[in-house]
Amino acid sequence: MLKQTHVKKRLSYQERCQLAVLKKEAYSHRAIAKLLNRSPQTIHNKARRGIIAQIRRQKQNSKIYEHPYTIYDADAGQVNYEHQHLNSGRRAKRAPTMRLLTGQTIKCFNTNGRLMLS
Repeated sequence: MLKQTHVKKRLSYQERCQLAVLKKEAYSHRAIAKLLNRSPQTIHNKARRGIIAQIRRQKQNSKIYEHPYTIYDADAGQVNYEHQHLNSGRRAKRAPTMRLLTGQTIKCFNTNGRLMLS
């Protein structure tokens, strides 16, 4: 018997929060996918897109050491999703412009959107 998974690939904000907690507890992507009933590749993609960089500073003997590391943040993942969602979909048609065609015919549109040849 096959395990039923979600058809949709988008994670809700609550699932992103669960992903953040489970990543902090060092769960693997496969374990998280099993708990959320999602594909492991979906979890991997969402975890990669929600990563933010952090810097841990440590002072020792009047020297400051910086250690960069990354964490998953549910808010960053949601913002990334919303930004990508705005850019998805069909592109708008170009605005009509005046073009010089063969035979000195100029093609332009009036305010009603009808084609006028001059």
